[in-house]
Amino acid sequence: MIEEKFERLHDLQIKCLNEIILVYNYELKNNNGISHVAHYAASIITRGNSLIKSFELLFNNNIYSTAISLIRMQIDNCLRLYAISLCNPILLLTEVEKGTSIRDIKDRDGKKMYDSYLISKLDNILPNFKTLYDETCGFVHFSFEHLNLNNKKHEENGKVNVETLIGNEFEISETDKIKYLEYMITATYNLYRLIYSYRYDSQKTK
Repeated sequence: MIEEKFERLHDLQIKCLNEIILVYNYELKNNNGISHVAHYAASIITRGNSLIKSFELLFNNNIYSTAISLIRMQIDNCLRLYAISLCNPILLLTEVEKGTSIRDIKDRDGKKMYDSYLISKLDNILPNFKTLYDETCGFVHFSFEHLNLNNKKHEENGKVNVETLIGNEFEISETDKIKYLEYMITATYNLYRLIYSYRYDSQKTK
């Protein structure tokens, strides 16, 4: 089951990279070169590719507390890529290159693109996106998820004892492994849908 989940993740990883290759090939053929906005999208997908490789490496070395934080970063990639569709992409890129946070950039309706705003809009087109975001926020901010990784509770004769590892983490159950993998798969699938839409929309207008 774990191997099958990783195969699915690898498949999505390749699909995301292939979409950027298609974007670049199209722009080289039809434009004078690669647009700055395409470079922006490619940087997001490259970051996503690095996150997947790092997630697998950490996961397979039982460094779960760091591995799961990368899921939330993949969701962040979705937010940053989606922002392209809400405003003038050249303006977005210009501001980002100056160091402006996307949350301080306004969309076409004059709304600042805070994470909460982007999430609410994405939740309308990607099923349960907000739920995924909410469930994985605790992976970045210290939470019970991290406590559970190096603490185990045992109840004996009505008394609760806690076994703690300092500097290391316990092996987690296959159920938890599958849960974390499903989160990363879903986040990456959402990223794939967004990069596909970006490529389709950018080429459709030509």
